[in-house]
Amino acid sequence: MRAIIAYDVSDARRRRKVIDLLEGHGERIQESVFDVSGSQSQLKRLMRDIGNLVDIDEDVVHLFPVCRDCFQQSRRIPDLPSSQDSSQVIVI
Repeated sequence: MRAIIAYDVSDARRRRKVIDLLEGHGERIQESVFDVSGSQSQLKRLMRDIGNLVDIDEDVVHLFPVCRDCFQQSRRIPDLPSSQDSSQVIVI
């Protein structure tokens, strides 16, 4: 299972702990966004562990499951598809 985890953690110390945890499970794709993979139970455990690090009154963490087909269709700019066909670029 693949997922995107995005976070907004206000405290620098808590944020560093969340980052350290996420770096062990996936790849940072934006400043506060990680691409992670694992079984459903591993991702549940990861979110539980993150929940133990954050302050639920101040911080927010989102997990967005991404199906294999959807992930394969995702695009990144400046890495456009090799054909440079703009019709294949998904703009959200």
